[in-house]
Order: sequence, then C-alpha cells, then structure tokens
Amino acid sequence: MKNKNRIIIIGLISGILFLVTIGIIFIPNYEASHGLEDKLNEILLVLANTFHKDYYYKQLTNAYDDEELKIFLNHYSDIGIKVDLDNLKLYASLEEEYKEIEIINNCDAKKTYVIFYPKEPFKVSDYTTKVILDCE
Repeated sequence: MKNKNRIIIIGLISGILFLVTIGIIFIPNYEASHGLEDKLNEILLVLANTFHKDYYYKQLTNAYDDEELKIFLNHYSDIGIKVDLDNLKLYASLEEEYKEIEIINNCDAKKTYVIFYPKEPFKVSDYTTKVILDCE
C-alpha cells in the first residue's frame, strides 16, 4: 500500500513538473507573438488611416462630386474597400515617416490587407478600419 501511495505521489509531482515546464517554454513565445501581432496591427492602422486621409479620399473627391461620392461610398459601407499591403507599402515608400515599414516584410503582401468601411456622412474621417494579417 505504501508503494502504491509513493507511486501516486511521484506521478503527481512529475505531472506538475511537466506542466510547469510546458508553461515556461510556451507562454513567453505566445506572448511574444501576440506582442508582434499587436505592433503589426498598430503600424498598419496608422499607415492605413494616413493612406485614406492623405491619398485615397483625395482621389475620390477629385473623381466624384458630393452626391456621386455619397452613392459610391454608400455602396461600400457594408462590404468595405480592401487595400492590400502591396498598395500600402507603395504609398509608404513615398512617405518618409514610415521607417517601421520593414517590420511588415514578413507578411504576405496579397493576403495582408486593410478594409475601409465608409460611414455616413462620408467625410474624410467617416469610416472604420479592419486589419487582416497573414504574417510569419
């Protein structure tokens, strides 16, 4: 009976040590990858918002009058306007302030994108942005 109790105690201690070891190995990697994902998200949001404000919206207002612009943007208010990383990087390469753009080189340029969802009254800052990442 004593041997059986001893085996159970040794088994429990081994199991606890195993779980602690797994936690020590995997938790820092999990947190690091989520920290990088948050940083990538932040960089792309800033880049996307600047792209929208300083380039894309200006192009739209040059192409459409106010009523046409409202009709155009209203069409995309639910489905959104997708801009892939290639286009964002092209814009960023023209701007000095985006030195951090190198951090997104490990992202798939076609599968990483932002989606702009225009909202009424369809002025320059009337939209929400969603970031889709496909990075190593």
